[in-house]
Amino acid sequence: MTDKQKEIDDIRSRVLKAENIIKKLKKNIPFAIGGGLIFSFIFPYIPGRRGRKPMIETWEYTNAVIFSLILFFTIYLCSYFYLIDKNKKEIETLKRKAFLLKNNTK
Repeated sequence: MTDKQKEIDDIRSRVLKAENIIKKLKKNIPFAIGGGLIFSFIFPYIPGRRGRKPMIETWEYTNAVIFSLILFFTIYLCSYFYLIDKNKKEIETLKRKAFLLKNNTK
């Protein structure tokens, strides 16, 4: 095996790894939704930093739960789409690199 072929195989394995990360993120969506729901019902009871009162003592419970839901899902969606986009860009970059290595006629 030449060095070029080894590098192409390495690129293919990195592409497969990035594709598996994307599949794993998509597969874990139901668990994230369930965790977000549980989080939003528990979070208002957790005291803040440095001995601050829990959210339930300053807000109504329904408002605190809705705020927690919005907070969790906003953070989750932003991070989810960021990771998906990052991995897709990495896949495209690696595929371009492999294509250039295959067609390089030196």
